[in-house]
Amino acid sequence: LAYAAPFLWGLRRGGAYSSGVSHSGGLAVVLLLVACPLVLNTLKFNNPLEAGYVYIYAERTGVLAQAVHEFGVFSARFVPGNLYSMNFGWPRFETKRGKWRWIPDTGCTGLWWTTPLLLYAFVDARRIWQTRENRWLLLSVGVIFVALMMYHNNGWTQRGYNRFSLDFLLPLMAMIAPFAMEGRRRWLTIILCIWSVCYFRVILY
Repeated sequence: LAYAAPFLWGLRRGGAYSSGVSHSGGLAVVLLLVACPLVLNTLKFNNPLEAGYVYIYAERTGVLAQAVHEFGVFSARFVPGNLYSMNFGWPRFETKRGKWRWIPDTGCTGLWWTTPLLLYAFVDARRIWQTRENRWLLLSVGVIFVALMMYHNNGWTQRGYNRFSLDFLLPLMAMIAPFAMEGRRRWLTIILCIWSVCYFRVILY
C-alpha cells in the first residue's frame, strides 16, 4: 500500500515507467490490493482492520508476547530497540575447539554490516532527491521505515541479516544505481559488492 502512490503517479505520467499499463488498470490493481486483506480480515475476525497479529501471542509468555500484551503490535516504545538492531546489530564471536567462530545475531544484524553499498543513499542524497520519481519512492520508503521501527518485532530469528529491510532496500538500491559506477567510485562499488557476497555466501554460511 505504501508503494501505491509512486505506482499510480508513474502510470499517470506514462512512458517506460508505466510498462504499458493504463492508469485505470493500475488503480484497479491498487483497489484490489486494498480490498483483499480487508475482506479476509472481515471473514476471519469480523473486523476489516483486525489482521490477527494480537491473537498469535494470546497464550504465549515470551519476550515478544509480553511486549505485545503491554504495548500492542505497533508502538513508539519499540523505536529505540529497532533502530539499534537495524543499524548496529552485530554478530558475536566464540571459540570452539580452539577456533574462532562467527555467530550471527538472531535478533537482527545491522544493515550497514551486510549491505554497506547503501551508504551511497546518503552520499548522493541531493542528486537522488532531484528526481520526482525518487521523491515519490522516498516518501513510500519513509512510511514503511517508520512502520517497521514501531513494530514489535525487529526481524527476530532471522539469522545474520535484517529481514524487514527487504521492504525498502530494493527501491533505495535502484535510486543509487545510476551513480554507483561513476569514475573511480566503480572500484569502491565493486569492493562493497564483493564484501556483501562474501558475507552472505562465505562468512554467514
